[in-house]
Amino acid sequence: MSANSAISTFAKVLSAILLILLILGIAGGAIYYFTRPQGLYLRMDKSVITDNSDVAIEHSGEENYFTIGHSNGFGSYSVSDCVVKVVPNADENHNFTFTVNGEESSYGAESDISAAFCKDYDGKSIPVKSDGSFSIATDKMTMTEILQAVYPDKQVTMTDEIGNTDFGKYPYFALYVVSPDGKESVTIPFRYYFEVVGVELDKEAIIW
Repeated sequence: MSANSAISTFAKVLSAILLILLILGIAGGAIYYFTRPQGLYLRMDKSVITDNSDVAIEHSGEENYFTIGHSNGFGSYSVSDCVVKVVPNADENHNFTFTVNGEESSYGAESDISAAFCKDYDGKSIPVKSDGSFSIATDKMTMTEILQAVYPDKQVTMTDEIGNTDFGKYPYFALYVVSPDGKESVTIPFRYYFEVVGVELDKEAIIW
């Protein structure tokens, strides 16, 4: 093979490699463009979470951290001006009634239960830092405890208690985040995290 032929072959191979890299780069850019978060969004542990995500929080008083972002930035506003609350999340099969000083109320009708998830809650918003991060924490294991934190000076009673692993099976709560200008919002349901530590099997029920 002559030197010119070898150079020509090398040039063709190099061109093919560069073309493949270019195609992969364009494809990667397109995938990122069409799958990136649009508008207001939340991250947990560096992953974007949506209303379809299975979000589970620790419930022994540990802080659970989230970060607010926006695909187009916040313009003249600051991300710390976002309003963050914890609100009820209950479909018709999980809604229930309770009483506050003897007066009946509906869980789904409550507009704000943040006091059960933020010890420094001021009644307006869970504090958001300048980098968009905020946290929630709770050690309350029953719905009565949660609602009692919302109504600290009143008596809350429930006919049928909900709590413990119930909070791990269904997301009774949701993060509600509103943009500084009030034009955008996201609602992210969440549940409690429970680790499966073991399963007991009934040997008599096992068919071999």
